[in-house]
Amino acid sequence: MGFGGTVSLQRAATSPCSIDWDTRGVEDVYKVDFGDGLDRIFFTSHVPGNHGGSTMLYVFNPVRCEMISASTSGGGHNPFDGFREYDPSHNYLTPGMAKERKFLETVRYQFGYDDEKSVASSDDAWNAVRFWVIQNGHIDGIDVVIPDQGTLKIKRHSPPIMGPGISTSTLKVMDEADQFLALKTMGEDDQFLYQAYWYSYLLAKDKRTNEWFVLFVPPGSEAVVDVHSDGKLVRIETANDSSTPKADRHVFEVSLNSFTYNRKR
Repeated sequence: MGFGGTVSLQRAATSPCSIDWDTRGVEDVYKVDFGDGLDRIFFTSHVPGNHGGSTMLYVFNPVRCEMISASTSGGGHNPFDGFREYDPSHNYLTPGMAKERKFLETVRYQFGYDDEKSVASSDDAWNAVRFWVIQNGHIDGIDVVIPDQGTLKIKRHSPPIMGPGISTSTLKVMDEADQFLALKTMGEDDQFLYQAYWYSYLLAKDKRTNEWFVLFVPPGSEAVVDVHSDGKLVRIETANDSSTPKADRHVFEVSLNSFTYNRKR
């Protein structure tokens, strides 16, 4: 439950305790059963700000009369913003609080924290673009880096359309001013429809199964500017913008059978 005011944590302690915590801004308070006969108190607060603000996670041990905490902050909805940071309190490694630390490191994923492991194992379509980048390359600053050739790891999603900022119900995406911008259709063949959000990453819809997936994210800060498919091979041209002459564009070819790809230029 959420509430305001002041809570005196020593009321929950089994021995005299001097900890008082001002709960203004606290959003949720829980009793947590650790399976050892002792309920801990877990509560959260949130500070608004850029990239989702900061979320504070606290867990209190009433026998030891000790509390440890951690905050998650940073990251963002853009797939290239990086992951949220996890900052523990100064007493996080206090001896005897190992169960509390393990609890915070487990529950943090339910309160906005993410990392490569969680995204790679997630079936949430919201993380589809990040999954592609993690599995097929990496981020250097704000640039995507991928090898010149390899086999793409693809994860299909249903309902349609995925990725940070993309609405799964409207097949549209939102910009920072909350204005809807339609996805641009780049081409199609007998099996797939190819669309790109603002020319950035390339999405593919399997018309037979109604599933969507991220097919390709251009390297650097480039955009997908042209797509051609014969049903077996997709030719993807990337550049800084669509006005770049064809001779100056980068070209990638992706096999629709094996999802192997090669940079041709």
